[in-house]
Amino acid sequence: MSLSDYHIHSTFSADGCDSIDQICEQAINTGLEEICITDHFDFEPEDLVYHQLDVKQYIAAIQSARSRYPSLSIRVGGEFCYQSSRRHEIAEKVRTTPLDFVLGSVHYVDGRLLLPSQCAASPVRVWARYIEEATSLAGAGLFDVMAHLDLPKRYMPASCRVEPEAFVPVLQNLVETGTGIEINASGFRSGLGEPLPSLALLKMYRSMGGEVVTVGSDAHRAIHVGSHIKDCLELAKAAGFTHYARFVERRIQWVKID
Repeated sequence: MSLSDYHIHSTFSADGCDSIDQICEQAINTGLEEICITDHFDFEPEDLVYHQLDVKQYIAAIQSARSRYPSLSIRVGGEFCYQSSRRHEIAEKVRTTPLDFVLGSVHYVDGRLLLPSQCAASPVRVWARYIEEATSLAGAGLFDVMAHLDLPKRYMPASCRVEPEAFVPVLQNLVETGTGIEINASGFRSGLGEPLPSLALLKMYRSMGGEVVTVGSDAHRAIHVGSHIKDCLELAKAAGFTHYARFVERRIQWVKID
């Protein structure tokens, strides 16, 4: 099976722990054929890492790594933290940054970073506002793929989860804009026992006409690069997908799921 990891953070992200070289070495050791580094593009002025990423240096570092690791295909990506109130700023950054792959994610609700304390204090409101922002992201048509849909479940007990039907507006917008959905392996590492999103949501997306899925570890440490990628592909297959997507200059390259 041809394996890729399309959600990885290096030290170019404030929460990344290891270098691009360390990531590449782990990817090769794990048997990956292709990776995409997706460091954070943040747009919240209250965030300590607001506009911290040096884009030119970031892209140059990834391009340089290609010469040192010729057996590994290395793509340049970015994870854009979406907030509907900053949509125009985000759109301009997406438009002017030469990337192979653009992930969109919702990390903020009501101007506050999603954290366990916020989710525990007001789970109903967090879910409602998260789904509103996710619906806006999905309808924006700015991104290749939406990252870790149903993220709040990582910070809440199972009793506080919403039904899959609550995500219908998000999934409809994803399908209408041709935006893909990521199968994010971090749920396995955090003890959820499933990825983000759940198999139920993957099946709904597929049944509604969704075609594009990527798989990513969401690694912030090199040791996690490639983790549970095979599990994610098995779930993609169970949801009805026969291929998953890679990207070159934001154009899809299909890979058959064996």
